[in-house]
Amino acid sequence: MSLGFTENTAANLSDMTQAVIDNKAVPEQPNNTVKLPTTLEKYLEEELNR
Repeated sequence: MSLGFTENTAANLSDMTQAVIDNKAVPEQPNNTVKLPTTLEKYLEEELNR
């Protein structure tokens, strides 16, 4: 919310993120997905240590 999101938008973004983490999200185009070469943990670690 500190980035300007409304409380509702922040809650929805959190719910969508949790669905991905829990493998409940289904890709709309499963043959056209992009997997990044890093984990969320590694990304956050690098960003927070800047």
